[in-house]
Amino acid sequence: MKKILVLVYFLLAAVYTYSQTDSTEKEKTQVSAGLQFISNQTYAGRTDSLKLPVLIPEFNLEFAKGFFVNTKGYLNLSGGKTSFDGISIEPGYQFSKNNWNGSFSVIKNFISDSSNLIIAPVNASLEFYLSKDTKVVTPYIGSEYVFSAEGNDFIVYGGLSKDIMFSKPEASTTFDANPSLGVTAGTQNFYYSFLKTYSSNGKTRVISKGRGRGGSGTTTTTTTTTTTRTVKQQSQAFSLLSSSIELPFTLTTGKFKWVTTPSLEMPVNLIQAQRLIRTICKNCKEETHVPPEGLTEIGFSAEEAAGLTVYRGRGCKVCNGTGYKGRIGLYEVMEITEDLRELIIIGASAMELRRRAIELGMITLRESGLCKLRDGVTTIEEVVKETVL
Repeated sequence: MKKILVLVYFLLAAVYTYSQTDSTEKEKTQVSAGLQFISNQTYAGRTDSLKLPVLIPEFNLEFAKGFFVNTKGYLNLSGGKTSFDGISIEPGYQFSKNNWNGSFSVIKNFISDSSNLIIAPVNASLEFYLSKDTKVVTPYIGSEYVFSAEGNDFIVYGGLSKDIMFSKPEASTTFDANPSLGVTAGTQNFYYSFLKTYSSNGKTRVISKGRGRGGSGTTTTTTTTTTTRTVKQQSQAFSLLSSSIELPFTLTTGKFKWVTTPSLEMPVNLIQAQRLIRTICKNCKEETHVPPEGLTEIGFSAEEAAGLTVYRGRGCKVCNGTGYKGRIGLYEVMEITEDLRELIIIGASAMELRRRAIELGMITLRESGLCKLRDGVTTIEEVVKETVL
């Protein structure tokens, strides 16, 4: 059964000051600077099992005709230490016409190899954003094409937002809110790259006095082929990454702006295996006798096996004599917890990862199959064929 890791993080403060000079009536250049604090950095619904507080100074230039350049720095505050992990530069173009607003941009990151920030694997990205102002809500969509060492990603997002004004626009001090609901989907090679290479830097920050990966930097690449293949294959699959709720509040007075954004993000931060098994035909379903010893051999306890009723399909015209009609999925879901993250870092074997995940409550494919047997949905033969103990 899937577990949803709920991450609550607050953009506690984003303070901006700006000055503006006009060269002509038609041409304007705006300069703004600000400081943003994020209590736990995420990217496309992904984060580390360690908390990643980040302080982000920003400097923005908006030129005539919609061109702009944004620059951000990243002060990493995780592990009780402070370090400058790098910058990002974003040149782009923004437009507004007939209640449509949008932008195109290119982002280039210059992040230290010793950083443990979730954006560290992202070398560069191409981004597009589009929204339409309506009288009720503002729908928006966007996409990113992300370049990272382990492969490129295509990420899309969309949602609805609503502007709420608590003061008159002409007032010297204004207060407003912009609640929004959104979803994000895409591939996540960047996250595989983070787990493989960069997450070990977080452990280094906690246990050593120096920067860099230290000894763990070389062992992150020795993860067994089986484990690496599982994570990498799923990182390349396009899937839902997260859903989110945001409630930004903005206080503006003169040239100063204060933005506080409480946010709730629910990422699907999991590794998953699945199998399809055939289901018993309901038209010819009947009880069948299986000795308790046979049930204990496939994973049932002796106590449960003694009183369990199992079924099979006799075979009929509806199922063409097979005894089966339809299919159902079996799922094995591994949540990347702090314990599992450390095992990946040190190059633990697939068996060690699986054993620890089971200890932490992971439902295996076999256990999922046993649940289907309890419910009378499938047969012993199907479960044994598609799963292992």
